[in-house]
Amino acid sequence: MEEITPDALVAAHVVDPAPDILIVGCGNKIEALPAETLEFFRNTETMLEVLDTPNAIATYNILVQEGRQVAAALLLPSA
Repeated sequence: MEEITPDALVAAHVVDPAPDILIVGCGNKIEALPAETLEFFRNTETMLEVLDTPNAIATYNILVQEGRQVAAALLLPSA
């Protein structure tokens, strides 16, 4: 999780329009993102949502069906 930095999520900042929500799928379980990443997103128009990957995928699909501007960064769950 320490590798999920603002630089790693740069794509969420360069698309136009910017996503309303960026969903981060953390694998098998929800884990805390680095403080610098959380702080960075506090100062942007994109809301950050951290979930385990299966729920992140489901949430992403629901939000897309609703027509929301959403992006996802997903880590594969371990076996």
